[in-house]
Amino acid sequence: MAEIGPQIDIEINPLYFVFSWKVHKRKVPTLIGVDSKTRDILAIGEKAAGEDVVSLSLFESENGLPPDFDKMELLQSFLEFNIAKLLENQKLLFFKPKVVFHETDQLHPILCGYERALLKNAALAAGAREVAFL
Repeated sequence: MAEIGPQIDIEINPLYFVFSWKVHKRKVPTLIGVDSKTRDILAIGEKAAGEDVVSLSLFESENGLPPDFDKMELLQSFLEFNIAKLLENQKLLFFKPKVVFHETDQLHPILCGYERALLKNAALAAGAREVAFL
């Protein structure tokens, strides 16, 4: 049976993710710019500047955000935004993508064995229909 919908491959590195679909690729730093007061995301994949703006890496512990700030939401937004950017110039795709993560062991020293569950939950929340690991 043929797969329905695109397959997005994501190569993992704590400093950047590489999103691939067919011949299209996006190498994106794992940076997010957040307004520390409103908690709005102001930039994805690049640093942001301004009053009350915090630029942070998704996989570093020191980030200048309040301790109750949930970074899972940032990872989900990072995945959702970059998958949409990868597919944006294509014909309308009505099916959710399958997301395949590669080299998740790169996150093991940081996430201590939680990396697959974290990535899977974030990808599903970002709109993936299925998640696999290679």
